[in-house]
Amino acid sequence: MDFQEQNWKNFTDQHLHDWHGIWTRYTPTGDVQESFRSLRRFQGSSGKTEIYHLNQYIYS
Repeated sequence: MDFQEQNWKNFTDQHLHDWHGIWTRYTPTGDVQESFRSLRRFQGSSGKTEIYHLNQYIYS
């Protein structure tokens, strides 16, 4: 298996689920502008040949 195939297999085996976190936006000078909850959802096709990626942002 070549490196690209191994990388794809590692991604589909380890990362196809929901990732919950905090999304932070910064000003050009590096100060925090705002932070809010986020959800990143990764789902694969039945043969794991395609990835579906959805970002959801949860504001107060």
